[in-house]
Amino acid sequence: MRVIILAAGCGRRMNPLTNSIPKCLLPINNETILERLINQLKKNSIDSITVVVGYKKEKIFDAVGSQYDSIKFIVNDMFYEDVNILSLSLALQQDLTPFYLFEADCIFENRCFNLIFDPSTRKKSIWFSKGFLKEEQYGGIIKSNESGEVVDIKIIEKYEKSYKNYRKMIGIMKVGEKELNRYSNYLFEACDKSINQFYHIPWINNQDKLKSHLCDFKDLKVTSINTIGDYSKAQEMFKNEAD
Repeated sequence: MRVIILAAGCGRRMNPLTNSIPKCLLPINNETILERLINQLKKNSIDSITVVVGYKKEKIFDAVGSQYDSIKFIVNDMFYEDVNILSLSLALQQDLTPFYLFEADCIFENRCFNLIFDPSTRKKSIWFSKGFLKEEQYGGIIKSNESGEVVDIKIIEKYEKSYKNYRKMIGIMKVGEKELNRYSNYLFEACDKSINQFYHIPWINNQDKLKSHLCDFKDLKVTSINTIGDYSKAQEMFKNEAD
């Protein structure tokens, strides 16, 4: 299984911290967020890693390119206009095989990877979440049935009580062999129409044709960073982390 890491974005909501470096190069403990993720993947025997870069790409090349010879880089020159659908599309145009996708602003404790790479889910397409939706949260939300099969995915701009049984999505997904070709076709078609959208949208618009499962991280430590406040919380969350 290969891994695609989306690291092309500007991180505008995190200025001034991201004025000079990409968000994924902010430090958590003694390593950057991106280095941390790559090291965790390597420890889990993942050797096929593609990083899609754009904003301040030279900084990422300098930070990780020399450390990891096996990493492949893809450049998204339209990162200012793209939300993230083009980044994923570019990666799949070069290698259309089953994959895990990680957004580069997510931070995981090491134990998360036992769940992410659970051998029993090898052939499944999976969306990942972190607990039930809270009142202050918005963005990607997901709902599953008692068997763990996904029954609905949405992207919301504000919380509503009708969403209380949904879970908050986190920036990682897995597309298995059965759904790969169908999803990629939907993705390419949507990307041709507009890059101002999330990679979730082609899946959301075709949920009846794409089977997937939900995996929730429950009590495991995992978070994503979109604001300076998020970053401060992440630093606090992982500050006493054991090696």
